Amino acid sequence: MKTQSGRSMIEMLGVLAIIGVLSVGGLAGYTRAMRANRVNNALDFVNRCYVEVRARGAGTDAVACGNCGGGFLGAEANPNGVADADCQRVAGGQTRCTVQFATADLADAANQKIGAGIANPTAATLFLYDPTNNAARGGWANAAAAGACGVAP
Repeated sequence: MKTQSGRSMIEMLGVLAIIGVLSVGGLAGYTRAMRANRVNNALDFVNRCYVEVRARGAGTDAVACGNCGGGFLGAEANPNGVADADCQRVAGGQTRCTVQFATADLADAANQKIGAGIANPTAATLFLYDPTNNAARGGWANAAAAGACGVAP
């Protein structure tokens, strides 16, 4: 009688199950990394816009509200995940920027990263960056009470 060599069907199913579990874990990690990358790109974009607006004019001159993407930063468009980003330097030299994320999960990830302390951020949440305000959180706050470009209405 001949003996057969090879793998049984049960062994093959076990290998496929292990590969499936590892793939799901890898996909979840990849999704988190991509979300973090979009948030980092958005925050970098707002920071560059902030620096550009700070550099315009002299001393305490006001700089009109403008769109960062296609505005203060030239032809550069808003990065993936950013619905809107605007900056303005008001009289007295304070510069304020607002950013709105395209989706609620990006707004939530940004809220956690920058520690703005906004409860249940949505895609409509405006984040305000003003280093002279809310210093405990690095200058980030909820801009719901702010008008265009973070200037008090």
